[in-house]
Amino acid sequence: MEEEQLRDLERFSDWYYELDVNPAGIEVAHHLIQKVEALQSELQRIKNQLKALES
Repeated sequence: MEEEQLRDLERFSDWYYELDVNPAGIEVAHHLIQKVEALQSELQRIKNQLKALES
């Protein structure tokens, strides 16, 4: 978990300093990334279930 938090901190720092994204924009982007990751995880779980049913 700490490794993931460090990765996020580095990403947000890059966005802030290199891309001039304000803190509110970083928060929105972070929220959207979390949503995408959750959906990808759910999709993989459903694919695995479907594959198990097909076997």
